[in-house]
Amino acid sequence: MRRAVAWGTVLVISAMLTPGLASAVGSPVIATVDLPRHSAVVTATKLAADYYRTTYAHPTVLPTNGWSWATYAQGVQALYRQAGDQRYLSDGLAWGQSNAWGISPASVQANPDSIKAGQTYVDLNAIDPTASLAVMDAAMATDLTGLPLSQYDWIDALFMGLPNWAQWATRTGNPAYLDKLDALYAWARTAGGTSARCAGKPPAQAGLFDAAASLWYRDCTVVGAKDVNGQPVFWARGNGWTIAAMAQVLQRLPAGDPRGVKYADMLATMAARLVALQGSDGMWRASLTDAALYPAPETSGTALITYALAYGIKAGILDAPTYLPVVARAWSGLTTISLQPSGFVAGCQGPGVGPGTSYTAKAPRTAPTSTSSGTVNVDSPPYCVGALLLAGSEVAQLTGTAIPTDSMSSAYVTRVYQDLFHRVPDPSGLRSWTDALISGTSRVAVANGITSSTEYRSGLISGAYHDFLGRVPDPQGLNDWLAAMGGGMTIQAMESGFLASPEYYHQSGTTDAGWVRRLYQNVLGRAAGESEVQGWVNVLVAGGTRQGVAIGFVTSTERLTSDVNGYYQGLLGRAVDPSGQQTWVGASRNGMRTEAIIGGIIASAEYYANL
Repeated sequence: MRRAVAWGTVLVISAMLTPGLASAVGSPVIATVDLPRHSAVVTATKLAADYYRTTYAHPTVLPTNGWSWATYAQGVQALYRQAGDQRYLSDGLAWGQSNAWGISPASVQANPDSIKAGQTYVDLNAIDPTASLAVMDAAMATDLTGLPLSQYDWIDALFMGLPNWAQWATRTGNPAYLDKLDALYAWARTAGGTSARCAGKPPAQAGLFDAAASLWYRDCTVVGAKDVNGQPVFWARGNGWTIAAMAQVLQRLPAGDPRGVKYADMLATMAARLVALQGSDGMWRASLTDAALYPAPETSGTALITYALAYGIKAGILDAPTYLPVVARAWSGLTTISLQPSGFVAGCQGPGVGPGTSYTAKAPRTAPTSTSSGTVNVDSPPYCVGALLLAGSEVAQLTGTAIPTDSMSSAYVTRVYQDLFHRVPDPSGLRSWTDALISGTSRVAVANGITSSTEYRSGLISGAYHDFLGRVPDPQGLNDWLAAMGGGMTIQAMESGFLASPEYYHQSGTTDAGWVRRLYQNVLGRAAGESEVQGWVNVLVAGGTRQGVAIGFVTSTERLTSDVNGYYQGLLGRAVDPSGQQTWVGASRNGMRTEAIIGGIIASAEYYANL
């Protein structure tokens, strides 16, 4: 790439990086939480899966490609990734094959309940191409233009449908799927209370998200309503679907996609509220703000919340010292209250539209046999077991005798320095940025602090001097450009200044044609065709400025695409995918600073996972 992410090979600036966040405090912090080892979490999760998997041969909950079994199948696939047990992959493929890789018709289940299965079909297709996506491809293409935003007028829909849009954006390379994702989410959040299902009833508020409570109403029928105890109606499983949807959207968005910020913010906002509503036994109750209404611990909501919190910690969205104890308590509750020694999962609220009673017995009313699933599918619905499998598979990724957040954070800071500066961090910089992460500062904030630093910007300026003028910067020039960038000048504007300068023009032979040819070589990395040269010379002859032409080159789709691909290659070790290219090139053309783009990529879960 022409504009290198790491510039240490060009010139090492002697000025040291001064962190703009959290100064160094005290001694290293290591958070130890009471989580079992990875093997213990996986063993408990497999106990639930192994009890339940035989019931699929004789299901009593239909359709088997509907949202309930699809949630179970997604949990089985997540467990396969953690346990590596081939039986679970075989189960997933057999489930898809038994459903002919299809979805339930709208007459049986509403969209997007009907398309939840597609999320696992995609995951299975990545392993085994015989997992056909033909039906889902057609359904998503139809919904892209034909599905009204008002279809997502209940919060379960966010979990059932939103992740598909992120997946199909990556699958097709069409950013319109991401636009649809954002539009559906925004409608549910800000206008879901105006749904036609409540026609004639003025809503207490337009959206389903209650900003004051940091929770979501299930649908318009309960917006502003009170239960028999005078409390607002916030359903545990409904809010579990929602926060889990945020996690699954983030997992499926292109690495570092700026659209992810709003979903991460919602996950963090809900998490902060849900912590205060957790029971002392680690479980949440069916009615989040009125535990007395249904006092029994509720498994499905607890498992979905646990899954999302564990993902949030792993992805760096949630502060580990704050949330690891919450996850540890929740997992303890799920494995001592919900999960029985037999593998039966108790405490599940059945299908519903709001808080209700749970099945609290420790065994099904009728046990399964080799020829019957008994009442297992009803007493412990597929979605409830699937939620527990999702939770266990995500918690397993956090486990060990201790989670040394200090070492994880310092490893991250060290890698960022090596990637951006080609050096290890100085001790004070390492300590300051590590402490910032441990104290709860997000990776995005830390990454942007580093990429906006004087050291990093000095490297970018020095790189431009080297690439375009063939020399190191003079001290005054460096300071002037630093001041300009500190005042808001973008890298592209800076580069165009170099390219339009008399010095660059002189080095190009002091002719317009020579200058244009050199622009193609220096900016786009290729020779110019004669028609291209003549076209730009004509622009200059007609009164165009060298500054204007230069800015056109450095902000061209060709240049920006090359830059973004270079960032992916340098930071993630792979070429940019079509969706990521569309997102980041579009963001750059709309004014996002290069420092923020690089910061977003190094703050991504993909980058962090490769430490």
